[in-house]
Amino acid sequence: MEKKLNFKQDINYGVVSGQIAKEPRLSYSDNKFVWKIELKVRRGDNRCDIVKVFVPRDLMKDFPVPKMGDYYKFGGKVKGVFLDINGRQTKGACLIAEMAKQEEFVEGKPDVNQVLITGQLCRGTVSKLSKSGLPLADNILASNGKYFGDSTYIPVRTMGGSAKIMKMGKQGSVACVRGCFSTRDYSIRSSGEHLQSFEVLAKEFELLDMSEYKKDIYEEGKALSDKF
Repeated sequence: MEKKLNFKQDINYGVVSGQIAKEPRLSYSDNKFVWKIELKVRRGDNRCDIVKVFVPRDLMKDFPVPKMGDYYKFGGKVKGVFLDINGRQTKGACLIAEMAKQEEFVEGKPDVNQVLITGQLCRGTVSKLSKSGLPLADNILASNGKYFGDSTYIPVRTMGGSAKIMKMGKQGSVACVRGCFSTRDYSIRSSGEHLQSFEVLAKEFELLDMSEYKKDIYEEGKALSDKF
């Protein structure tokens, strides 16, 4: 069946750079071979996030077989997937790579970690306060792809003033997220089990009018892609 173009396609772009944290796995998914890579991405404060990157094998044909310690930059689409974390199926965010570049590691230089996505909120926002009293908010953003039915559901967290804006949104509200991939450690009180979440951290969260897919946001996404 021929796929129909979706004229309400959302903006969805992410770019990350960093060192491969452990040996990549080659798996077969959606009728193609894919490298599953965990990329260690350094922040400016010397902490790191682990970003799950799925890289089609054909995209890496001009590079050596990827291995732990290699430094790469990847650009592509942000996707919500179920990840196996300590035996639990957990909703997380990953990058589906469409561009790849092998680079040199530079000591002390923060890695690239940028996300720009638009979409609709899937539910009412779950909000709370951190231990320090900072507002936190969580939701799922549905981002439409190029074709009808090609949507992805991305977990998004934000804090501070942006959390208050997210809380104003309702199910179906159109939003724009500017942020980064983020890894967060947490524990389950009842069992004491320690887990990790892989999500998008929205540094800026903007509610848009349903008809207001701003031209400048499209241009911003194109600029991110062009400078890869």
